[in-house]
Amino acid sequence: MARPVAAGGLRKSRQEKNAEVQSALLNAAMTVAGERGYEGATVHRIVERAEVGIGTLYHHFSSRTEILNQIHAFAHAQALAYIKIKLDERAPLADDLGDWVDAFIDFILENPGFIQIINDAKVWNPTAYWSVMDAQADELAQRMIDARPDGAEVDYPADLRRFIGHSILASISAIGGVVAHCGATEAYRTQARALIRGLTGDLFARTS
Repeated sequence: MARPVAAGGLRKSRQEKNAEVQSALLNAAMTVAGERGYEGATVHRIVERAEVGIGTLYHHFSSRTEILNQIHAFAHAQALAYIKIKLDERAPLADDLGDWVDAFIDFILENPGFIQIINDAKVWNPTAYWSVMDAQADELAQRMIDARPDGAEVDYPADLRRFIGHSILASISAIGGVVAHCGATEAYRTQARALIRGLTGDLFARTS
């Protein structure tokens, strides 16, 4: 059998093929966990969705626990990549957190199991969950600081910046999830954007 050929006619390396299989398994685990919860994400269901054998899963992951421990970070990475693409398409409004809400709503509509994964990950492995969320909170707070207007307040200590980031992420997740659940009409989207603007409006306001 001929070896797989990558785009441009180059043969894929073993590392590239392994990365593709790992990604397929993580996608499958994420999909199954989103549909059935972590408890329902059995090895059999994951490999069936990924269309690989059980041996392949255990070649790339030491256990079911290991792959489930990774899907929260994997799902968040996909969500952020999706949102960044959406924000780039909407430039120059990309610094508006209302756009984050709108893009996140779109992501949830296309990936309805995401909220289930967030809820289960917090219980399944709290340490891993908060490690992912701390990193995302720090990134979001820094993004807000970088986009601040001239003369804005910037002397929040690191722990308070992280708290602010967590609060905004939790609000976006909750509000976005509710809007997606209620039907994602334009009226709901508009209200969600207004709520986030109201929450963040004075955080980095001018000091005088």
